[in-house]
Amino acid sequence: MSSCSIIPPFDRPAFYGYNCFNQILKDFSACGRGAWSQGIVIMRTYYFSILLFLVTCSVSFGQPHKIGDYTITPTIDSTFSHNVYIPENLEGSFRELDKMLTEALIDEIKSCPSEELLLRRFNTGPLGEWIQRNWGFRDLNGSRLSRHLHGMGIQHPTHMSAVILESYWRYLHGQQIRVEDQMPLLQES
Repeated sequence: MSSCSIIPPFDRPAFYGYNCFNQILKDFSACGRGAWSQGIVIMRTYYFSILLFLVTCSVSFGQPHKIGDYTITPTIDSTFSHNVYIPENLEGSFRELDKMLTEALIDEIKSCPSEELLLRRFNTGPLGEWIQRNWGFRDLNGSRLSRHLHGMGIQHPTHMSAVILESYWRYLHGQQIRVEDQMPLLQES
């Protein structure tokens, strides 16, 4: 009676991929008939752990995001790379910001005395960083919103989030957006 030891897939260096499964099947074949039942248990455990991981990930994507002292709840959309909805243009970004920001955060943005203070306070802080990261401004191919802003002559991710936040401030105050008026302010930053 030979002792046969089958290494579980978690201990294999090539855990991900076809080679790992192929090697496990070879191990089962070399060990004889009893190894198949052991292999089934190992594979069930393997698939159960993957299922558990996927369920955990899907639940965590639906959770609100903590931004500094505030919690935001972006629209979840798995068709986008960061699993949050990315608006198409400035007007869409205003609607999304209205939905995802708390009343307290909207009031704080609205209470900023000027666009300059707003940019220093929010664009370089957690909200500006979140917008740049999750709305695809730093992605290699960009997002539809970053391509829209790029078409307006706004190139840098920090400038893109600055235009969105300054335009949102103007939107909250009932002012005209006029992106071209915001350009000199961006050149200073």
